[in-house]
Parts: sequence; C-alpha cells; structure tokens
Amino acid sequence: MMEAERVLMKRALELARLGAGLVSPNPMVGALLVKDGRVVGEGYHRFDRLKHAESYALESAGKNAAGATLYCTLEPCCTQGRTPPCTDALIAARIARAVIAIRDPNPKVNGRGIEQLRAAGIDVEVGLCEEESRKLIESYSKFITTRLPFVHAVAEHIVGSQTDEGSITSSHKPAADWSPSKELCSDVVAYDALVLGGEYRSEAKLVNAKLQQHRHRPLVLVAVDRIVDKIRNKFAGNSDVIVWKLSDLATMQNHAARAGLRIVTAGGDRPSGPEHFEINELMMALGKLGVTSFLATPGAFDFADEANFRVLDKLTLLASADFDFGSSTRMTLGEVEFDFADVTSTHESNHTELTGYPTLLEIA
Repeated sequence: MMEAERVLMKRALELARLGAGLVSPNPMVGALLVKDGRVVGEGYHRFDRLKHAESYALESAGKNAAGATLYCTLEPCCTQGRTPPCTDALIAARIARAVIAIRDPNPKVNGRGIEQLRAAGIDVEVGLCEEESRKLIESYSKFITTRLPFVHAVAEHIVGSQTDEGSITSSHKPAADWSPSKELCSDVVAYDALVLGGEYRSEAKLVNAKLQQHRHRPLVLVAVDRIVDKIRNKFAGNSDVIVWKLSDLATMQNHAARAGLRIVTAGGDRPSGPEHFEINELMMALGKLGVTSFLATPGAFDFADEANFRVLDKLTLLASADFDFGSSTRMTLGEVEFDFADVTSTHESNHTELTGYPTLLEIA
C-alpha cells in the first residue's frame, strides 16, 4: 500500500512542478483525489488563476470527492487570502482521508490546516515524500519565514592552496566559453530574478529561458554597471522586464513604485562594481519588492569571500570538464571550506556543473 501511495504522491509532485515560475510568491503545490483505487480529480496551483491545487482537484472530482483520499504536496491552507480556505472546501466535500507531504512553513498555517481537517473527522497522515516536497518549495519556505529571497549562485571553482610562508593562494581554470547546461536553463524558470555579473556572453541563454516562459509578474534583472546599457537597449519599452543597476540598490524601491519606470540610472557618487556592494543589501531590497528567489551568475559577487558565501542557499560550481567530485562532500572555494550536500553533476564538453547545498565549515 505504501508503494502505491508513494506513486500517487509522485504524481502530485509532477503536477506541482507544472507551476514552476507561475506561482510566486506562493508555493508550487500539486493535489489529487483518489477513490476506489482511481484518480478522480487533480490540479496544481497557478497564482494568476487564483485557485489552489486542492480546489482544482475538487472541481474535477465533483461528487466523487466524497469519501476520497487527498494526496497533496503541501498542507492545505486554513486562512482567508485571495481565496477561501482550502480546508473548508475539503471538509464540505466530505473527503475521508488526507495524505500530506509536509506542513506549510507559513506561520499563519503551519499545522493549523491539519488540525482543522482532523477536527472534522478526516484521517490525516503527514510525511510521505517529505524531502522532495521540501525542496520543491525551498524558495517559498525561506521567503515566507525570513522575507528574504532564496539565493542560488553560479561560481567558478577556485581552489585555495597554502604556500610555504603560510599564505593562501587561489587558482582556477576559468570556463571562458561557459554555456549553461539544459538543466540549469530549466531550473532558472522557477526564480523571480536574475543577477547578472557580465562575465559570460552565454548569460543570454538564462535570460532567454526566463523570457520564453509564461509569467504573471515582470522578470527582474539586476546587472553590474558595465552591462546595463546592453540590457537597457534590449528591453527598452518592454513592460514585462524590469532592469536595475547593481549600484542603484539604495534607490531601487523608490523607483520601482513609479509607473512606467523600467530602468534605474546611476545615482550619487558611490563607486560601482561588485566589490562595493554587500549581497545582504541586494537581498533586503529585492525582498521588500516581493522577489522570493534569484540566480546570480559569475561576476556579480565574489562568493570566495566568506561574508558573501554565508548567504548562499544553493550553489552551482563551474569546474573543469575532467573534474572528479569523488565521494567526499568537503569542498573549497578559494579560502572558504564547506560541506556540499545533495550534489548533482552535469558534464558538458568544456566544463562540469556541480549543483548542491553548501554549508560553511567553521574552522576553530
């Protein structure tokens, strides 16, 4: 029975992923209703169409929802927002059972939806495919609890080594003709914003991947000063793309509120360049604008700097084509040493992309 239920929850996860890039600032959610061994309803959330995954599943199931089992990747909401509480609809439909992957990290929900279903006599189980579901909403989870965006950075693999005098030197083989893999171009559609460092012409592939996707909110591009003019020319008059200079974070919020303003020009006499800006400054500015996540390309910030590295949630390292990650999870980026978990590798003709979750190793 457990394996059959896992297959059903996997289907709910497949449905949820159809909402990639379509749900922000909400989470991706998939749901199905099963009765007598048959799927009678399914759905996934899309922000611009208002209804939640559970509502679509209930609509497609109709009268068959009574006595059915719900498989849902996230705890049903129990608060009134843009839509009525899903818990009320599920109770009214008289479902018999709910299998839920994870609790909603939103402090306004976080277990209350489950309690409401149980109080109505519905049998509720939590935890099936928990890890997959948690990763699915990682951007939402961070933003809803901290009001800061989820940060995924692409950085060149820089290896630090100690000299005889005790100092640290760094060396790396730059991927001068780096072209993002299909996997990275696929991943980028789920992010609200791109922070462009201007080191590689192939950044355009990531931008184009986002532009080809249907969105309900403008794409935010933040670029280092030296490439902003190129981006300005490309997107002039395009109300679906908002472009900012990295050096204008202090004025970002004021300009964003002005109708029709899509390009923020340089202001003040503050020096430009990534070395003059704290990534925390960028995160706070974008968070106040409701940007839940961004991908930063090489050159935007130096992630071999420990202060910048500390804010990373996810990292893609660009290594040489013959790089062997091996069995150890310990890695270095310049002088920064970290544990690299859940790593996936993509091998291209001239480079390897290693994507995982970094945890800074504190050295006593």
